[in-house]
Amino acid sequence: VGGLNGNQAKLQTQLKPVKIEKDVGLAITSIFHGEVYNINNSNNKVRFNVSWTEEICSVTIPIGHYSSTAAVMRAISESFQRHVWADVSEFEKPRLDVFLRKELLQASVHNMKLLTTDMYGVLWTMLGIGDELETAKQVTVQNTNFDLNLEPAFLYVNIVENSYINGRLSRVLNMLPISLKAHCSYYEFTQPNFVPIEVTRP
Repeated sequence: VGGLNGNQAKLQTQLKPVKIEKDVGLAITSIFHGEVYNINNSNNKVRFNVSWTEEICSVTIPIGHYSSTAAVMRAISESFQRHVWADVSEFEKPRLDVFLRKELLQASVHNMKLLTTDMYGVLWTMLGIGDELETAKQVTVQNTNFDLNLEPAFLYVNIVENSYINGRLSRVLNMLPISLKAHCSYYEFTQPNFVPIEVTRP
């Protein structure tokens, strides 16, 4: 999910300072959040190789909320269409053709090799693609509806006593469900009291 300074691991909110008296507890009763971007500046670059240069090229897709695998793949395809290729014929231009048939998404690569397994491959992992896609290669993946997804988030508060998570001390107040729906979301906790989390490595 998108977040603070483009870091999808950090969401930020602001609260007015609160003075907590001795022996007074702290709890989260509800959470309300707006649209969460699943494409941000850490995963919106598409890297590829072409035959006429040894350099790695790239195009970017717009940052924002994408509802499905098909929506992201179409954005990638459109980025190749918008790119200006100097001294390259129409026939030689890199392109990505995308076809949606029921719940299956088919993508065909032309005149390039998409780099899907390097350090920038987090976008392709999100789409369910792990192999390098070469010229004339076709891949079929499930068209996932991201709007149905819930992502776990941890609420850190500096005055909470340390809890152990995977053998490390961490100031966690609660774990929250973050919805990837395109609209605002609201959650209310039935048991909002803080409970120390103790999860250790096996």
